Amino acid sequence: MTQLQVSSVMARLQAGQSLAQAELSHLNLNFSCLDGGDFSRAYLRRAQLQHASCRAVDFSHATLVWADLSGSDLSDAELSAAVLTQARLFKATLQGAVAKAAQLYEADLTQVNARQSCFDKANLRGIQATQAHFEEASLISAQLDESNCSRSTFAKARLRNSSWSSAMLVGVSFAGAQLSQARLHQALLMGANFSEADLLIPILYKAA
Repeated sequence: MTQLQVSSVMARLQAGQSLAQAELSHLNLNFSCLDGGDFSRAYLRRAQLQHASCRAVDFSHATLVWADLSGSDLSDAELSAAVLTQARLFKATLQGAVAKAAQLYEADLTQVNARQSCFDKANLRGIQATQAHFEEASLISAQLDESNCSRSTFAKARLRNSSWSSAMLVGVSFAGAQLSQARLHQALLMGANFSEADLLIPILYKAA
């Protein structure tokens, strides 16, 4: 597969052409405007996308392993089934993004804005997501085992059947969240706020 250069990527985007399945690994697209682009099933391993505008971009099934999206705007982006293993999304905006069944194992989501996003059935195991905002987000059946989400807020989020085993949840707000059937085995919950949360049969035993 031919590796595209930055100039070719931008030319295709300006012409409204798809970049589906394109080989874009290691490209430096920092500060670029990729809004509305089709990058479905594209290869973006270790791509540099810091502070890029990726509003409503289609990254579904794309490979973004070790990609750096720090400070990027992914509002309303489509990330379903994307692979973002160990990707860096520090202070990224994911508001309204859809990342169903996405793979974000050990990704850095520190201080992300993921309000009203959808991570249903996503693999978020081992993520760093301190001081993050997931208000009114949907993480139904998501895996957050061994994650560090301390001082983050999941207020009014849909967290049914989610898994948080051995997670660091110090000072987390679950106010008004739906937590029925959530699994919190050995999670550290010091200072967590569960006010007005739906705790119908939560699995809390052995939580600290």
